[in-house]
Amino acid sequence: MSVDLERHAKRLLQTSQKERVDQEKKLTYAISQQIDFISQDVNRQGVELLESNKYVDMYLNEDLPKIADDLQNETDERREVEERIYHQFMEQISDLRELFDRERKERETKEEDIVESLREVQFRITELLKRNRKERETTEQEMVSLFETVIEKIKIEMLEMNM
Repeated sequence: MSVDLERHAKRLLQTSQKERVDQEKKLTYAISQQIDFISQDVNRQGVELLESNKYVDMYLNEDLPKIADDLQNETDERREVEERIYHQFMEQISDLRELFDRERKERETKEEDIVESLREVQFRITELLKRNRKERETTEQEMVSLFETVIEKIKIEMLEMNM
């Protein structure tokens, strides 16, 4: 169960990372195309757009590197957050495993105690049955002996009466 949960978590994490990488590639591609477009536009307009060239130059040299740095920082932060989430998740899974193992051991201990108690009860009942059987046999023997004695006495009395 926990192995499936761990696999599922890894798959989710891998999927999330792949989606993030794909988004970053798309964003990088879009930025690259914008840079290419701006560069082509600047080359076409040439001398007439010298003021615009200064703006584009500032954009290419200052703004775009800043955007790229910001994007890299955001990517790094996202990775760190994903790693922290993954580690917290794995810690929680580990805690759950420990709790499960502890509860299982407690249950097994209780079951062993119950089995031991049942064995003890069985032993006591067996001993009681043996004692009862012995007492019954002794009582039966005494009764047989008494019957024999009574029969003997009756025989003697009958003989005395017949005489």
